Amino acid sequence: MFELPPLLLALAFILVGLAAYFLGRRNGAARTVRLPRDYYVGLDHLINDRFDHAAEIFARMAAADGDAAEIQFALGSLFRRRGEVDRAIAIHSRLRDHGGAGLRDKAAFALALDYQSAGLMDRAERVLEELAASREYRRAALDTLVGIYETQGDWAKALKVFHELPPAVQVERARIAAHYLCELAEYALVQGDSERARTLLRQARTHQAALPRADILSARISERAGDAAAALLLYLRALEMSPGLALEIIPAVLAIARQTGRVDMMTELSTRLRHSGRVTPRQLAWLLATAMPPADVAQLPGVTAEFGVGVQSAAEASSLGALLTRRARSAHC
Repeated sequence: MFELPPLLLALAFILVGLAAYFLGRRNGAARTVRLPRDYYVGLDHLINDRFDHAAEIFARMAAADGDAAEIQFALGSLFRRRGEVDRAIAIHSRLRDHGGAGLRDKAAFALALDYQSAGLMDRAERVLEELAASREYRRAALDTLVGIYETQGDWAKALKVFHELPPAVQVERARIAAHYLCELAEYALVQGDSERARTLLRQARTHQAALPRADILSARISERAGDAAAALLLYLRALEMSPGLALEIIPAVLAIARQTGRVDMMTELSTRLRHSGRVTPRQLAWLLATAMPPADVAQLPGVTAEFGVGVQSAAEASSLGALLTRRARSAHC
């Protein structure tokens, strides 16, 4: 990683300070810049890597001088980006604990970002939860918290934060809330709690009515309850809405078809996908060729023989035919 030498960093720091004082401390026509002695002492500590002393001096300046505080925030952000999170934490901790009332929330949010960057998620969460009561930083704190919970896969906490967002934002992120609920429903299924999974899926559909993943999970619940017909309908509906889920859905559909003696299921699958308008005949042929389990591949050449409209060349038709033939042969090996 590229790192700035301490001297160059200090020079940049001086220039920022000079600019701040030059713009904010003019006295009439006179443009003489007078920096306080503590500023130079702090820079000397910084250049000589006595960071704790430098941070203490700049924190004391920040308590009495807004310009000095802004310089420290810039410096803390720089340290965080360079991976020196311990230094960033030291700066922002002092600003939060010893800075003026107007700086504390800003410093706390910066500190939470430092903790997040350092992988100290529990500390970041605590600071952000406190900031959720802040008028100015509430939205930023909640958004950051959601990101942490999503990364951790803590869908219950992510959903809780979602409900604390403004109503307009909740409407905008309704599909995300539905995703959280589906994740929780899937976990409930793993735990064997089908009733709770059903409840969570009903809640998910209040956020997003057309939800293929909810249909897939509902189909699994129906299978467990012995209702193969209901499961089949749910799987097929999910497939029509989202053909991209074919690799997950088609094997499950064909397994139910074998159990119930539905020998025409391959034809129904292809018909439903074609009528959905979401895939071309050529895409459908390749989709079936990819998604079929080995036990069912032997049926593919016959089922896809009618897809010539979607194949734009003899070579492509031959290639598809070769793929289907190879898969059919491998199924008998």
